[in-house]
Amino acid sequence: MTTLHVASRFCGPPGSANGGYICGLVADAIGQLVTVRLLKPPPLDTDMTLHADDGAWHIELPVQRIAEARLATLDDLSVPPAPSFDVAVDASRVASWSDPARHPCPGCFVCGPARSLGDGLRLFTGPERGQRRDLLLGHAGRRSPMSAGQPKSRHNEPRTTHSLARDPPIGRV
Repeated sequence: MTTLHVASRFCGPPGSANGGYICGLVADAIGQLVTVRLLKPPPLDTDMTLHADDGAWHIELPVQRIAEARLATLDDLSVPPAPSFDVAVDASRVASWSDPARHPCPGCFVCGPARSLGDGLRLFTGPERGQRRDLLLGHAGRRSPMSAGQPKSRHNEPRTTHSLARDPPIGRV
């Protein structure tokens, strides 16, 4: 059994861990390529247990299951072409999510415009002009040192997650 803990810094919606962050944390703990399905909003600053059972992994609190993971493959993955840098910059500028007043979770670790430089990923994705769908990783920006001067630990080290999920997923089609 493994204990997982998401520090409040890695939040998504209010009171919840960022979905991509917790999925990366789970995959890292399992050490294999997995698909993670969130069943409940993952809590912040709370120990959760990860254990294997019947070919799956379960992430739980004492009274409820938060997520489950299963082995995955990339055999049928089809990745669309990446947008050009200029298209990504334009999409980022016109994205309604870059305005804290219009963002559903302005403090989100990944896409929150209320996060200061160096404190979050600040990925502002948006639609390509003339398109009805968001660009996959339609973001262009400067990389910032999120943990500069801090020792690496399970509480402050951003995880690398590969995801085809849109960011943010709230209210978008």
